[in-house]
Amino acid sequence: MDIKEVWVMSDGENIYFKIIFYEPWIGDPHDDIDVGILIDSDRDANTGMNDSTSWYPCGVNGIGADYLAIIGVEGDLLWRWNSSNLIWENYAQFTYLDLKNDTNQFVVGISLSDIGNPKTMNIVIVNVDYAGNLYWDYVPDCGEGYLTYSPQKVKVPVLNPLGLTILTISIVSIAILRLKTN
Repeated sequence: MDIKEVWVMSDGENIYFKIIFYEPWIGDPHDDIDVGILIDSDRDANTGMNDSTSWYPCGVNGIGADYLAIIGVEGDLLWRWNSSNLIWENYAQFTYLDLKNDTNQFVVGISLSDIGNPKTMNIVIVNVDYAGNLYWDYVPDCGEGYLTYSPQKVKVPVLNPLGLTILTISIVSIAILRLKTN
C-alpha cells in the first residue's frame, strides 16, 4: 500500500500525523499496514538511528531518528532509540489514535513533551506493505531526504467586545505541513 498524502499539525502540546493511502485496507489495519514515523527531534544525524545504524532498505533518508511511532502490524506505540545498544525501546503511548477498519487513512497524536518539545524536527515516514510483497514505501521517497516541521507562535488580531480597538495576542498556531506524493 502506497502512501498518498501526509499531513502534520501541532496544537502546541501534541503533534498529529494524518497518513492517507491510495487504497483502503480491508478489515483490521493491523493486518495490512506497518507505518513508522521516524522523528529526529534534535535534527542531528549523528544521534538516533541513522543511515549507518539502520537496517531499513533505504536507511532513514539522512536523519538521526530519536523516536519512532509505529502504527499497524507491530502494534501502536512510540519507541525511543537506545544509542548504546543500537535498538528501539518501548517508550510511550500515543495521546491520540484514530485507526479504523476498512478505510485508507489514520491520525495519530504524540505528546511534544514525550519527544523533548522540539522547536523544529526532521521526519521520514515509511510503510511496509504487508498486503502486498513487503514493499517499503518512503515519504519522502527513498534517498530523497526528509520533511522538516516547525510549530510556530503567531500573533492574531482580536476585536474587543465593543469592536473599536484591535488587540494582538500570542497563541500557538496550528501549523500544517501537507506533502502529496505521486
